[in-house]
Amino acid sequence: MGLDLMNFLFAAGAFAILAHKLRSWQTVPVEQRPVMLPLCVSAAGVGTTFLIAAPVVGMNINLLSGFPLSIMLMSLSLLTWVCAGQLMVIYWRHPAERAWRSARWRIGIYSTIAVIETVLFALGQPTGEHHNDFITVYANDPFLGGMTVLHFATYAVGMLTISVMCWKWSTESTTAGRPWLRRGLRLITVGFAMSMISGVSTVVAVTSSWLGTDLLPVTGAISHLMTVVSLPVVVVGTFLPLAGPKVSAVWAWLVQRRADLRDTRTLAPLWRELLVVDPKMVHRQRPLIDWFNADSRLYWRVIEINDWLERLRPYRSQEVAADISGRLHALDLDGDVAWPYQEAGEIRAALQARQHGLPGPLAEAADEDGAAVRTSHAFAAERARLVLVATVFSSSTVDSLVIPRTQELAGDGRTGSLPRP
Repeated sequence: MGLDLMNFLFAAGAFAILAHKLRSWQTVPVEQRPVMLPLCVSAAGVGTTFLIAAPVVGMNINLLSGFPLSIMLMSLSLLTWVCAGQLMVIYWRHPAERAWRSARWRIGIYSTIAVIETVLFALGQPTGEHHNDFITVYANDPFLGGMTVLHFATYAVGMLTISVMCWKWSTESTTAGRPWLRRGLRLITVGFAMSMISGVSTVVAVTSSWLGTDLLPVTGAISHLMTVVSLPVVVVGTFLPLAGPKVSAVWAWLVQRRADLRDTRTLAPLWRELLVVDPKMVHRQRPLIDWFNADSRLYWRVIEINDWLERLRPYRSQEVAADISGRLHALDLDGDVAWPYQEAGEIRAALQARQHGLPGPLAEAADEDGAAVRTSHAFAAERARLVLVATVFSSSTVDSLVIPRTQELAGDGRTGSLPRP
């Protein structure tokens, strides 16, 4: 039952690919159809092989026919897959005319092998059901054993050929700058190399029986394992160039959302301190989805902080700014390192001045100076600028910068009733 289910799943996957490509066939330009045809034939070959390989299907075919017809059908569908797999890579790599010159002699070779296998099968005249033990029963038959060796040797060579083709393609300049294509091709290389090992194992099992050595239990287990593992690897490798960029895009989106959440949390203390400037300026998140939209929340948080900073401009003093700058210099903080502390200190001093109703006496000059600072840091995004300020806003360093101003205002004892100078 488990083997039936596994084969049915693999067959369903292959036929799903075939159905998808056949639908696409109707919409693609005529000149692109030769590229799709080998993929469709390959999917049909894989799907048919795994469908017949299911014991419940293969055994009933043999019971109805009276001889192991399932073996012959699987052999032909598998040869179709091997040939179409090579043509698929050839048509992916080269223009249609050049690809056809290489494809037609491969079609001729595999067609000849299919005819030879059919003749050997007919000459061997197998009887009975023998879906699961055909190789064991007929390994020493001159015709059927020879057919088995020819089939799996052809299969192994075909798998090796596709592996080499995919590996060479992955190293060419045409795949430069396309990392997902290279990864997919190398994964396909690994998958077909496993299939090659499966074919070689069967050839070794049959030829060793001719020499009187029974290696079938060992080689059979190896062959089965490689067959089971190789197909998913090849399928993933085939779709990786298509799905990979989407995976990268999703990953980049997740990384960006994480950064948005981090910056939103970082800006929270600064946002809460500035909220007193004008709570009515807060953008209300109405739709429920807005609460879970990190990008939207961050956007409005930056907008609101900037709006409040504009309202604080009249309370920013050039004298206070110079005092903070001098204290930063005394702490050996200069340049870009000092700038966030300078800005945070000026904002906190402006908030204190606003609380006491005391605008800076040189408000216009402070505006000009602030504009100059912002211009010098125009290379940074507004978001990054505010995050830098928010990071140090509540630090002890900024506390030390505004303590003199705090003491001055507290000692002055004035409230918000003072007229502006």
